[in-house]
Amino acid sequence: MFFKKKLEHKDEPQPPQAPSSPSPLDTLRAKIGAAQLPHSVEEAVRGELSKLEKTDAAIAEYSVGINYIELVLSLPWNASTPCKLDLARAQSILDTRHFGLDQVKQRILEFLAAKTLCSKAKQSVLVVDDEEIARTNMVHVLGKEGYACHGAGNGTEAMEILTREEIDLVVTDLKMEKMDGLELLEWINRTTPEIPVIMVTGFATVSSAVDALKKGAAHYLGKPVNLDELRRTVKEVLEKKLFVRMGKGPILCFTGPPGTGKTSVGRAIAEALQRQFVRISLAGLRDEAELRGHRRTYVGALPGRIITELKRSGVNNPVFMLDEIDKIGQDFRGDPASALLEVLDPEQNVHFTDHYLELPFDLSRIMFIATANDLSKLPGPLLDRMECIEFTGYTEREKLHIAQQFILPRQLKFAGLSKNAVRFSPEGLTRVINDYTRESGLRNLERKIADICRKIAMICIKSN
Repeated sequence: MFFKKKLEHKDEPQPPQAPSSPSPLDTLRAKIGAAQLPHSVEEAVRGELSKLEKTDAAIAEYSVGINYIELVLSLPWNASTPCKLDLARAQSILDTRHFGLDQVKQRILEFLAAKTLCSKAKQSVLVVDDEEIARTNMVHVLGKEGYACHGAGNGTEAMEILTREEIDLVVTDLKMEKMDGLELLEWINRTTPEIPVIMVTGFATVSSAVDALKKGAAHYLGKPVNLDELRRTVKEVLEKKLFVRMGKGPILCFTGPPGTGKTSVGRAIAEALQRQFVRISLAGLRDEAELRGHRRTYVGALPGRIITELKRSGVNNPVFMLDEIDKIGQDFRGDPASALLEVLDPEQNVHFTDHYLELPFDLSRIMFIATANDLSKLPGPLLDRMECIEFTGYTEREKLHIAQQFILPRQLKFAGLSKNAVRFSPEGLTRVINDYTRESGLRNLERKIADICRKIAMICIKSN
């Protein structure tokens, strides 16, 4: 009887168990699959993940590896703010935010005007295919999209066109006589690597696609060509190229006395472009690792401030202000000014490598603006990479207008005073400007006006 009851008890249905939560590595694996990382970055991250699978979770390297993968996944590899260049809006913002500085605003508007024309230029496409019908169809379809199209029957004819015409994109067949698509791709990469190439072929095998992409092809399509897919692919590749081209340009350096509005003008430029604004103060910076990060072999290693701020902004094309660049220090820990050479050089910052990240990150989309009070303190090679715009200061008339329109309303509000109850005469403001604040900028003027407003507030309290 005892055994029978035990068997009956054993056969009773067990309560359902709660599903187990995914492990941290499974969560990271899912994030990697959904992140759409660049091919080289994804390979590196998956290699790091495979190491963690063989590592004991109790040792320190395990948490270091997880933090590293999470950093890579959080960086804006593909997230960008759309290009919105409206010259009239930019001029309105600069005029509203800043009175005076006419030469400075004119130079900035010229810079933005060049970007606007660049975005509106008609783009040209070269179609290379030995089948005349296929070539004619692609030229016709892309021409209706507004592109200036050229046609070539083989790689040799394409080379002749590329040497005499300005071509923005090449769409080429893979198998052709005289010179096939891969040979043309290699020649383009040697001579004009800035021209992207889309491979189109009827021999669409995995091996040929991988080979073409490894040799630098921007995309790969198979025959028969889906014309809607061709339109979409050409548009995506050309938009990406235009985006990179508009991001490149001279590095602006605002130089002048303190308080002349260098930082606020940089903020106004970001607002005019409708981009994120990132500011880093470099005053007193002595350790190169603060910019380029520490290698992961060090305990407590962290990425540099460039990568950290990009992670915080969430986009790869903000307006990046390097404030007080002339006050960088130098000691036994390195030379931060020399580390900036790679950051500010348009030819090098395409593959900027942070010591902690150890993966090249493209900084060419960022608009860098530096500020300095004394250019003589900057190293020559660093100064050579920047285009200086001088802030000479404000005249008495400009200071009077700024004090009346901007400084007074702000300081009256801070002192709890009504602008209708307190009136500053132009003569009184002019005396404050000339007798108490002889400076190029506006900081001391604002301090004096704030001092006067506080004294008036004290009188109002005592009288009540």
